[in-house]
Amino acid sequence: MKAKFITVLVTFCLVLFSAITHAETVVSKEDADKVFAMTKPEWEAVAPGFSMEGWEAKSAQLPTGTVVQALNRANGYGLLIQPVYKDDTSIPEALIVSSLYPRGTMQELFADVKDKIEAEAQSDLGGAYTVSAQFILPNDNAEGVELTIKLKSK
Repeated sequence: MKAKFITVLVTFCLVLFSAITHAETVVSKEDADKVFAMTKPEWEAVAPGFSMEGWEAKSAQLPTGTVVQALNRANGYGLLIQPVYKDDTSIPEALIVSSLYPRGTMQELFADVKDKIEAEAQSDLGGAYTVSAQFILPNDNAEGVELTIKLKSK
């Protein structure tokens, strides 16, 4: 179960890379449902098992939950995945998925595709979720797209 979930999550995040310029699923409802069904301890049990062939992966514990980080040194792409928790017994308040690229790759393109990324993700996730995308500059060498996914309030 844990290994299969990690494989699904890897697929879900890699699709975000190609979704920047292609009409593909950004984040599937099935994957979001799985993440939003996990408590912090459940997520922390599967997060260290994250791996992708050709990528260096590691996890880091933060007060709001473990973040999974992956870097492909061959092309300079990176990936961050973090459900954000308020405590150990609740489901995540948000799921943040960031796709990172070498500096100079995304900034001009992002303005043109931001609405498309949000609309595609919202369509894929359906009415139970809200999604927003923003351009990020996490360090001197990278830039990227950060998706924030939340359950809609009832």
